[in-house]
Amino acid sequence: MASPSDSRVKTEHVKAALKEDKGIDATLNTWKVIRFTQKGDNYQSDVFSIYATFMQDGQLQNTSYVVKSGIPQNKFNQYYHNIFEKEANLLLELARTLSSKLIEIGQHVIRVPRGIFYSDTFNSEFLIMNDLRLDNFKMVDRKLGLDLSHTIVALRELGRYHAAWKLLKGKTPEKEMLVRYPYLAIKSWQNFPDEMDDEVDGWFQGSVNNTVKLLKTVTGYEKAIKWLETIKPDFKKVFIEQQNSSEQFAVLTHGDYWSNNMLFRYDSEGCPCDIIMLDLANYTHSSLATDLNYLLFCSMDGNTRKTHLSTFLSAYYNSFATVMKAGGSEMPFSVEELLVEFKAKNIYGALMALIVVPLFIMDSEDAPDFDEINDAEQFIKNQEERMIKQAKKNPLVKTRFLAVFDDLLENGTIA
Repeated sequence: MASPSDSRVKTEHVKAALKEDKGIDATLNTWKVIRFTQKGDNYQSDVFSIYATFMQDGQLQNTSYVVKSGIPQNKFNQYYHNIFEKEANLLLELARTLSSKLIEIGQHVIRVPRGIFYSDTFNSEFLIMNDLRLDNFKMVDRKLGLDLSHTIVALRELGRYHAAWKLLKGKTPEKEMLVRYPYLAIKSWQNFPDEMDDEVDGWFQGSVNNTVKLLKTVTGYEKAIKWLETIKPDFKKVFIEQQNSSEQFAVLTHGDYWSNNMLFRYDSEGCPCDIIMLDLANYTHSSLATDLNYLLFCSMDGNTRKTHLSTFLSAYYNSFATVMKAGGSEMPFSVEELLVEFKAKNIYGALMALIVVPLFIMDSEDAPDFDEINDAEQFIKNQEERMIKQAKKNPLVKTRFLAVFDDLLENGTIA
């Protein structure tokens, strides 16, 4: 189906991207838009691909690119433009700087898409990137989430990304880093600007109310219901406090690190061996444990998380430590301290889960569309009906959603 964002990309844009990618002697022949995502895959942007044929060295060749396009909003257009620009700056500048830092110490580059062309036209912005499907990268089923092997690969790269920032920042004061990279100060959806307070409160309060209604349809969650009703008035405050960090654990986070925001490549035996991190528009300076909690609470079933938690944290820690050692720097924390910080941010993981997991585990035909997502009141109302419906027919409600509260009840976070 065509989308208004398709028409933003013009022939001159594709020509510019092609020359940046293939060289100045590449001559565009033809191009067309091909859509490949499903409803429920993206809510902050529109994603599609461009297939192009071109002449180079006397031969007709072909290639493809992925385009991420901003979605026109009825409200807060400036905010959405800013976070789109924030991601473009990361891919076009900061990620390359982090990669250069890693190359200096004998490590491979940060695994993110390569930004090729960016159009920053207000309310019509788009970013053209390399098509990672050409390198055999694939996305996992967002409903099923990640298993042990996929999660370990994801955590190792996350550790490298976090550690690269630690090395780059060193002892440089935060204010100086903001002068170098001013877009780091742009607030993401995890720390909305003040003018969005009412909208955010509606989302938060509605998500808690819908979760409480769902928990009341099953037995054994009375303490969880009481806990949710207790924190509901201060939901946003608690949410933001959970992102606070001491310098020991402060890194440049991904901010939206779940299974649909990563691509995997597989070896000859079908095991994941490489990863690309996608959708970095929500990165911020925060505790590394926020990314860990988001990933582990929102991208897998409860049994996988509970059974392999020690293995997961060790995989992350060892990857982080490898980069720090190669860069001649000491680890800022021990594996025991990492566990303490992770548990201290479990509430963050739970709050994220009650907001996003119901969306992640829905069938595509049941997922809300862009227009509904942007109408908070209508979304919350419809989401209540969807969640109750899912509870009756979708086994993932128990293994992916209720399991979050099982964890919090078992580890004492909910007393």
